[in-house]
Amino acid sequence: MQKINMDVVSKPNVLLVDDNPVDLKLLDEIFKDLDVRIIKANSGKQALSKIKEVDLALALLDIQMPLMNGIELAKLIREEEKSQTIPIIFLTAYYDSDLHFIEGYKAGAVDYMLKPINSSILLSKVNVFLNLDKQRNLLIRSKHKLQESEKKYRTLVEQSLQGIVVTTGLQIVFANGSFANMTGYTVEELKGLAEEQVASVINPELLCSPYPGHAGHSPFNEKRTGRFLGEYKGYRKDGSMYWSQVSVNPIQYGKKTASQITVIDITERKLAEEALVESEKMYRTLLDASPEGILIIDPSGRITEVSSITPEIFGAENKHDLIGKHFMRFIHKESREKVRQVIERTMSEGLEQDTEFILTKPGQKQFVGEVSTTLIQESNGMPQSFMAIIRDISQRKEMEKQLIHTERMAGLGEMATGIAHEINQPLNTISISLENMLHKIPGDNNNGNRYLSDKISKIFESIYRIGKIIDHIRAFSRDNDDYIPTAFDINESIRNALSLITVQYKHKAIDLVTDLGENLPSVTGNTFKFEQVVLNLVINAKDALENQQTEEKEIRISTFRDGQNIFIEVSDNGTGIKKEDIGNIMLPFYSTKEEGKGTGMGLAISFGIIKEMKGNIDIQSEVLKGTTIRITLPVGKI
Repeated sequence: MQKINMDVVSKPNVLLVDDNPVDLKLLDEIFKDLDVRIIKANSGKQALSKIKEVDLALALLDIQMPLMNGIELAKLIREEEKSQTIPIIFLTAYYDSDLHFIEGYKAGAVDYMLKPINSSILLSKVNVFLNLDKQRNLLIRSKHKLQESEKKYRTLVEQSLQGIVVTTGLQIVFANGSFANMTGYTVEELKGLAEEQVASVINPELLCSPYPGHAGHSPFNEKRTGRFLGEYKGYRKDGSMYWSQVSVNPIQYGKKTASQITVIDITERKLAEEALVESEKMYRTLLDASPEGILIIDPSGRITEVSSITPEIFGAENKHDLIGKHFMRFIHKESREKVRQVIERTMSEGLEQDTEFILTKPGQKQFVGEVSTTLIQESNGMPQSFMAIIRDISQRKEMEKQLIHTERMAGLGEMATGIAHEINQPLNTISISLENMLHKIPGDNNNGNRYLSDKISKIFESIYRIGKIIDHIRAFSRDNDDYIPTAFDINESIRNALSLITVQYKHKAIDLVTDLGENLPSVTGNTFKFEQVVLNLVINAKDALENQQTEEKEIRISTFRDGQNIFIEVSDNGTGIKKEDIGNIMLPFYSTKEEGKGTGMGLAISFGIIKEMKGNIDIQSEVLKGTTIRITLPVGKI
């Protein structure tokens, strides 16, 4: 049940239960002038459902009701711990004997009313019970407030992070744990010490003139009571130094007037202040020595500070060409919405790493930058500024583009044999069909025409097949970096990739088995790049199978959905990968194949493509048993 705020006085709840609508309406009319909340029910079951989360002040129950009578309802109400003391008045038009009343009293009744109801008598009885409920609630609220007050006192004083000491008659009568921890003493050691001893712990200067420290004089006397005394250098029990901020206020401790000494440990702040100059110097050195561009941007988007290398990255003459400018001026319009999304994630998560943007130099010259952003907060948690680390990765992107294209060409070379088979088969069909046509034409004209028509249809089907294969190879092999990411069918992309190598693998006695899930949602990305990933993984599986001494060689490609992700698995029963190699297999130029059989770039490029699609690649392998590579892609847009 929801916790009730004891400071809020709400109307008492009165339950009226009667299966007779006329009697229920009469009761409602009798109580209309009472300052109560009426809960009406026409059956015991309905009553129980309505009071499940309600505290009742009084219940008036009709005894004679179908299915569940009033006495049975009263017993169920009494079973609830919160309802055990609720006054219950039974209403009945039926009287059998005193035993009937006794049964009701056992069920929890405090009174009986016989129908027809005398409204004056009923109101008089109800008011008595409502007044009792009011008094009970007042006591509960008073008790609650007292408990809250005591709890706050214990929290503020005993568990306060500030050191608190109370002195009366020049003696310590109370010290909390924070002051004990601050000074190195135990609470028991502090109790009973003289004020002069406490002053020597907080700061020996407090014992100097005008406080001679003799009897009757207190370092915390009334002249300083209620004032901030200052910041002092004190010494702990073990002799180590600490800084504190001290203030004294008068309080009532029992029947005595006492002084509350509040001590705040400011050692860290003081040490921080002393180190601030060195920190600023180190900050400037690190900022200027960084090989990457660093910008400090205020919440309004203005650049407030930059590292020494930043002007060179942006093609500016000096820092003043950047400081004070809005950073969006240097973001290409195509990337501005992406920048806003990065800022939102940085605000919520505090950090966003390695996001690529198109940036603009003076003169509208563009370059690709990789940006990491960090939220800098004030001590109260409010955003103070952003730090953006910028790397010019234009040259790296060009290298990646060349590597992808090179790897694609290597993949096409691998597919050459399969493509030859795919083209030769339809060409053979064309040749045989034409030869048959030449033999059949001199025969019966009608049969010859029909035969000629069928053969011509087959020729066109084969020609269409050749054209489709060649067109797909051209699309796959061209430079797709200008391809705009779109939603595509993951299963169709897999089928297109496998269509280029199916026959070749069949001649190598390798079974390509597909188990593609139905009705999978689309993913967003470059379908041709994804086909390259599939081909890279299948080619790696084929190489593993060629080295495996097994009669049944199988590569299985399966897809399925789980939640908001689509999974693509490529499994084989080949030689597998050693455990020590799995962690490095995604690295560029790292290969477990024989020398000259691989570039070591296939998996690295595949990993990069899947990362562009906001996905991930996981490898599970066992030597001599096989390998399973799982790709995880999010559903919908990237």
